[in-house]
Amino acid sequence: MRCAGLLAAACGLVASQAARAEEPPRPTPAWRLQLGVVGLGPGGDLSQSSFRGEGRLDSSICPGVMLGVERRIAPRLSLVASTGYQWLNDGGAAPDASYALRRLSFGVAPHVKLGTFPYVRTYPAEAEIYVSLPVGLGFASRTPPPRRALDEQVDNGIGWYVGAAAGVTWFDGWWGLLFEAGYRLDRSGERSVFTARDGSIPQVVEQHQYTDHQVVVTAAFLVASPI
Repeated sequence: MRCAGLLAAACGLVASQAARAEEPPRPTPAWRLQLGVVGLGPGGDLSQSSFRGEGRLDSSICPGVMLGVERRIAPRLSLVASTGYQWLNDGGAAPDASYALRRLSFGVAPHVKLGTFPYVRTYPAEAEIYVSLPVGLGFASRTPPPRRALDEQVDNGIGWYVGAAAGVTWFDGWWGLLFEAGYRLDRSGERSVFTARDGSIPQVVEQHQYTDHQVVVTAAFLVASPI
């Protein structure tokens, strides 16, 4: 009798799991919030980059955070508005001997759903593949090192960026995870005014225009918005 009872319970559990697997996943909510971390790596001609490096690749990783709001506007299309903040000590030296580079960005990106992973779909969650085309404005701030014979005043302008990325999400209807990797072209400029502390040389003004080729990796936590 005991074996029969265990067998009946096991059969009931298998039938219940099979029925749940056949049910469709919960529909994606109209609004989702994104909160995550960002890693940004420079490449290309670093002599023209705001990182002011040498060669074509740099080992420096510019860490940061991001906050986004996603609005689903069609079954396979959503629009994400986001803001991000990154920081780096230019050159990787000690803080008092290198430039402190900060970036604040605001952008939008359409997300186009390509499909789902057929073997990572258990009710009520599903894994989704998408592509993204971000575009936005960037505000860079470069603080010069304090221990120098020259005083430097840096006036930063407004830059812009465009890019392309691909990512995956896992979402169970109320919360989930996002992982995205892509390329971003960032253009910015700044004006530097150098003044000798002892007045021994005349004031020097430099105008810089930067082109950054960046690899951007994002990992974020997703939450369904109550709106």
